[in-house]
Amino acid sequence: MAKKKSSKKTKPVQKFSGINFNINLEKYPNRNLIIALIILITLSLGIYYVVSAFNTNGFNSFPLDDPWIHLTFAKNIAEYQSFSYFKDELS
Repeated sequence: MAKKKSSKKTKPVQKFSGINFNINLEKYPNRNLIIALIILITLSLGIYYVVSAFNTNGFNSFPLDDPWIHLTFAKNIAEYQSFSYFKDELS
């Protein structure tokens, strides 16, 4: 016996093309206001984080030790070609 072909049509599978962040601001009459608000919010958050870290620590520094540890490793790689926390250790 021969198999019967299905008469149902299937939709073609669309490939994922990634996330599109292109925002067309041309259609908004207040696009300059929108851009100004985005810039203002971004700068305000940055200033807030710096002031908050200063108020928490009492001086300008990192709020946690992790950034300091990463920068110490980076400094030792650049200056001593050693992937270590202490400069006199070679690894």
